[in-house]
Amino acid sequence: MTRVRRALWGGWLWCLPGLLAASTLLPSLPLEQALARFEEYSGFAGFYRAELVRGRHSAEAVLEGEPVRELAVLLNGTGLHAEFTDDRRYVLSPRTAGAPSPVVPPSAPQAGFQARLQQAVVDALCGDRMAAPGNYRLALALHIGAGGVIDAVHLLGSSGQPARDHRIRALLQQLRLSDMPARTQAPFVVLITPSAVPPCDPSDPVSGSLK
Repeated sequence: MTRVRRALWGGWLWCLPGLLAASTLLPSLPLEQALARFEEYSGFAGFYRAELVRGRHSAEAVLEGEPVRELAVLLNGTGLHAEFTDDRRYVLSPRTAGAPSPVVPPSAPQAGFQARLQQAVVDALCGDRMAAPGNYRLALALHIGAGGVIDAVHLLGSSGQPARDHRIRALLQQLRLSDMPARTQAPFVVLITPSAVPPCDPSDPVSGSLK
């Protein structure tokens, strides 16, 4: 069994996915440990501040190949809320009063826009040698204003280099998007993760240039 690897980046804890295993009972555990086990079985990657899960315990759950439902079971009673940024990655935050479920998967229109947003961000960063994804991990909260312009970029942690953080923020500040979904008040979260296959095309004459 491939074991899950956990890493702390800028005060945020990442759980990196392993391989989907057979059905198993996951007992109530310290939440950080339970989520790490969940990642190992499901392949779903979670992102959250380490202090957010400290002192919390999961509910008992059976892991049998329905990860969205199983994550909701694990989070019952924790006071936390998981919002998916795509079909395999989620961000944890405190649950708001009256929230109908501890897990919010993206709707079909939302998921489609989130995928386009993720690609637009990667494309914008690939055009700059300093900011190009591939060897760093970072979550971005993007506030999108009128006309689909990103008018605020918040880095949830750090890429590991302050100069690169500044460059990423500058590159995305005026990125314009089209076909906006109905929800625009809350920020959209984009996760940039390391990859064995670089997401930027090295043959692209724009990639690798500094602007």
